[in-house]
Parts: sequence; structure tokens; C-alpha cells
Amino acid sequence: MSAESSTLDNTNIILDDDLNYLNINLDNTSTILDDAENSIQRKLGKKKDKVWDYFNVIDIPNNPYKRATCKYCSQSWKRGKPIEMKSHLALRCPKVTHSIKMEYLYAMSSEDIPKQSTNNRKNNSNEIDIAKVNKTLIRFFVCCGIPFSVVDSPFFQDFVKSLCFEYELPKRTALSTTYLNEEAANILLKIEEELHESRNLTLAEFNEKQLLKVIEDVGKDKFIAVVSDGEAAIQSAKKRVTNKYSHIMPIRCIAHHINLVTKDIISIEWAKKTLQNCQKIVSFFHDVRAGAILRNEIKNSFSKGNLKSSVKTRWS
Repeated sequence: MSAESSTLDNTNIILDDDLNYLNINLDNTSTILDDAENSIQRKLGKKKDKVWDYFNVIDIPNNPYKRATCKYCSQSWKRGKPIEMKSHLALRCPKVTHSIKMEYLYAMSSEDIPKQSTNNRKNNSNEIDIAKVNKTLIRFFVCCGIPFSVVDSPFFQDFVKSLCFEYELPKRTALSTTYLNEEAANILLKIEEELHESRNLTLAEFNEKQLLKVIEDVGKDKFIAVVSDGEAAIQSAKKRVTNKYSHIMPIRCIAHHINLVTKDIISIEWAKKTLQNCQKIVSFFHDVRAGAILRNEIKNSFSKGNLKSSVKTRWS
């Protein structure tokens, strides 16, 4: 029994030693993996911002920076900067989805701006709320139509210093980009929240009141029709007017219909090419010296009229 007990004790000692050895190896392996991960992260640089997921990235030869192109509207930047890309998605991109737009509106409006401490003779713990001051400053510049370049004026800087010596004015570029975009995001979010809580929003009732006011001021017997385009709110308003004054007919604008038909025609490839060739002829007579001389000679043969360029009308 003593021999068997001794053998078991030796076996337990061997197993304990092996287990300790395995634990040490596992700890060393974990440490090596952590070091390798940190080394790779240092080589790659800081983690790429999520905003890059919504942009096509283009490498620039012999340049560490990347070109960026919006996946929604195809606007591009020679050098992609996350802060500009975020403001584009939140404020400027016409085709971005509503959810992504709202995501970056909230992100821009909630950016933390540090407070600036200042010493005061009466209170040594006095503190300036930089976010509030800068928000007031940007509203002052925008609402009063003051150029942002005024921030660089030494007279304006002296004026601000006389009010609070410790307050540091933001740079003109920061004021016209970062702070302006942040304030715009706050305003858009407030509008979005108010619209979200509103119900049955329509211009039909307002348009009806305006039409009826004009009709009744001038005299209902002097009207036989109300003519407009096919916009839904104005169509609804015209029907309401007809319901009240049955002799006033709701009529759509034939000129608008002709314009829409013409626009569809010139979008066809052969018509588009013909229009481009006509534009080249007009440009020759307007821009080239020989063409201008010839145009004046031809113009003398006509009492009125002139060469006209094709332009988009207000309907298109």
C-alpha cells in the first residue's frame, strides 16, 4: 500500500508540474498574440472611421492620403477628410438615405467641445462655456450677414478681448466649417423633430384661402377659371374653389404640358445631338470673330429677331 501511495503521489506531482507548465505556455502565447496585435495596429495607424463605408476610396500614387467619392451622389474629394465627409452626409448630399443622414446629424450636433477655464479676481474657479459662446457667435455672424473674415480683424479681436480676455476666438476656417455645420445640424434636428410630431401637413388649405381671397377681392363674377400646373396641393386647392364657385373651372396650364412633352422629346438621343449641333452654330456666331462679322451682316437684312440659345425654362 505504501508503494502504491508513493506512486500516486509522484503521479500527482508530475501532473501538477505539467499543468503549471501548460498554464505558463498559455500565458506566454496570449502575451505574444497581444503584442502582435498591438504591433499590427501601430503599423496600420488608428482605426478607420465608419464614415469611409459610405465612400469609394481611391489610392493616390506616392501619397499616403486617399481620394474619396460619395457612393450616393458621386461627389469627390482629392483628399478624403472624415469631418468633411460627415458634414456632406448630414447636410449636403441630396441622395443619402434618411437613416444615414439622421445618424450624422446627431453625431455632428453631439460633438463634445471642451470648456475653457479662466482666472477671475473675484472667483478663481470661474469657467467659460465655450460651446455656448461659440454657438452665440456663429448665430451672430450668420443672422446678421457678417463675413467670417471679420474674425481675423485685429479690431474685432481687441473688442472680444475687452469683453473677456481669456476667451480665444475660433479660427475663421473653424467658424465657417465646424461650428457652422454643428449649428446647422442642431437646427435641422429641431425641424425634423417638429415635423415628426406634426400631422396632416398640406398646403392645399393655405392655397385655397389665398385663391379665395383674390377672387372675392376682385369679384367672383370676373373669374371663369383658375389655371395652374399639376402640383398636388394646388390641384386640391382649385377643386375646393370650384366646389364653392361652380362657374370657376380648374384648368391645367397647357404651356406647362407642352414644355414637359418638349423636354421628353429632346431627351431622345437624336434630338439631343441635333440640339447640341444647333448650340455649336449659335456659339460660333457669338464667340468667333468671323462669325460675329457674318452675324452683323445677316442681321442688317432683318428688321427684328436674333440668334437664341437653348435654355431650360422654370418648369424644367
